[in-house]
Amino acid sequence: MTHFPTDIPSFLEPIVEQLWQPKNCHTAIQQALNRLHQVCQVQRCFLLRSHCTGEFFPVQQSEATILPDPHTADPLVTYYASALGRGEMICWSKPDPQWPPQIQSYLETWTIQAACLMPLRWRSQDLGILSLHDDHPRPWQRDDLTTIHCIAHHGAIALYRDTHQPPDCLYPPSPEPLLHRSLRLLCHSTPPVPFDTLIAQIGQSFNVDRVWLLIAVEDEFWVKTEWCAHGQIPKQQGAKVLQAHFPAGRLDPTHWPTVSSVQGVPPATPIPAPTCVLNLPIGDRTQIYGSLSLHQFKPVPPLTAAAAQTLRAISDAIALIILHEQTRETSRQLSRENHHKSELLSLMSHELRTPLTGILGFAKALLEQIYGPLNAKQHQYLTAIVESGDYLLALINDLLDLSKIEANREELYLEPVGIADLCQGAIAIVQELARIANLDLHLHLDPHLPPYIADPRRLKQILVNLLANAIKFTPQGSVTLSVTVCPPHLCFAVRDTGIGIAAADLDTLFQPFRQLHTPFNATQAGTGLGLALSQKLAHLHHGDIQVESTPNQGSCFTLRLPLDQP
Repeated sequence: MTHFPTDIPSFLEPIVEQLWQPKNCHTAIQQALNRLHQVCQVQRCFLLRSHCTGEFFPVQQSEATILPDPHTADPLVTYYASALGRGEMICWSKPDPQWPPQIQSYLETWTIQAACLMPLRWRSQDLGILSLHDDHPRPWQRDDLTTIHCIAHHGAIALYRDTHQPPDCLYPPSPEPLLHRSLRLLCHSTPPVPFDTLIAQIGQSFNVDRVWLLIAVEDEFWVKTEWCAHGQIPKQQGAKVLQAHFPAGRLDPTHWPTVSSVQGVPPATPIPAPTCVLNLPIGDRTQIYGSLSLHQFKPVPPLTAAAAQTLRAISDAIALIILHEQTRETSRQLSRENHHKSELLSLMSHELRTPLTGILGFAKALLEQIYGPLNAKQHQYLTAIVESGDYLLALINDLLDLSKIEANREELYLEPVGIADLCQGAIAIVQELARIANLDLHLHLDPHLPPYIADPRRLKQILVNLLANAIKFTPQGSVTLSVTVCPPHLCFAVRDTGIGIAAADLDTLFQPFRQLHTPFNATQAGTGLGLALSQKLAHLHHGDIQVESTPNQGSCFTLRLPLDQP
């Protein structure tokens, strides 16, 4: 599941701008919590502040958050007090059975299966804790953590400003216009992003001599974009910059290394070394994408902490842009590789199926004793050859179907379909499997089924896959196929009384070659292609397959096809 909007900067811009407003801190925090709750898709998102006792209590939560007991101190914050006090983000994807009993009791009361705690700090002051809970185990994605960190960072500034009157010179001479102009430029520009315009605005606003946008390539840093205040400063765009290694997780600008030397630059008129250099990391706590670097060649007062903070907000936005572009490029590359793989797999499947069909034909002819009688051992071995060959041929057929769909070479042959006849045909195919497994097999049809147009062979293939899968994972009880009209869908529900599926495994069900790791599954043959192929065939029909399951009680796979067909 994706937990981040496609347009990353557009989501963050209004939140950051609202938090930077000089008034209405409570309202700004509330809006930030609401959006963070929605985007990260968690059960709870709230802010904790410290009490005079040193304990942390919830003081504000998103509108969708329900706290079992908002007047209780949070033991998780107490448990991680040391790490949070150092400014570290705490994330875990599932509970640890080694935690002390009071923590286990708290998690059970609040039904917490995953959590993220982010300290809000500004100017060495602990201003609160941003807490997110999920009722299901989940991996926290990098996009989630980057968003949480960005909102916590700007929320800390808002809380600091709200508790310190006057604002204590928080802003440089014109920080908000620069910040807003920069965010709008980054958010609303079509690729490629005009970084040259951005760093020119920064250089002019802060009256510095030079601005570099450095991009990290493995362990090296390169000058991607450069702005100089006057022509006496030699151009160094494209040069490699030697910098000390960026320490992971260190976000304080005053601790970041300065430029030590530049390689690959043509000889130029010597100029004094910079007397003031401010380097701001571009990235998050897990990866550095580059640096925003401001240089002065004349003695000037250093940039204030407020000015550095404005630049920090801009560097955060740049990091999100770069992450977004890297994600899009990775997605495009994976799509191309997957397309080539599917084409190769399609070709290989044809090459494998042809000789295998011949082998099966000869083996079946011998098994029918057309060319003479067989002894018991020969009959046993030929039967094993035919069974194994049939299984391998079914696997190759699934691979071929899957690869054709992924290579966009699969076509549906649509025609009017008798839903009742098609379902009865699917039941007949799996009837023997149900009899061998000693299961009851039922078919329930809505008496008012409408005429429908589909590819009958592919639709039956989906139903047979779902029924066979249900029979395979149902040790006892029954399997039922029900067809109902649920506007705007026609629904085919395959319900069983089998072993069920854990919530943590639901997201992997429709991935090729993925099978559940259960003791029961170890005794079942299969490759994990049936559900993946069925889902793709459903998508070709503009439909979808959804799953509801309870461990040890059973599962229900529902094929939903649109009644209003395109």
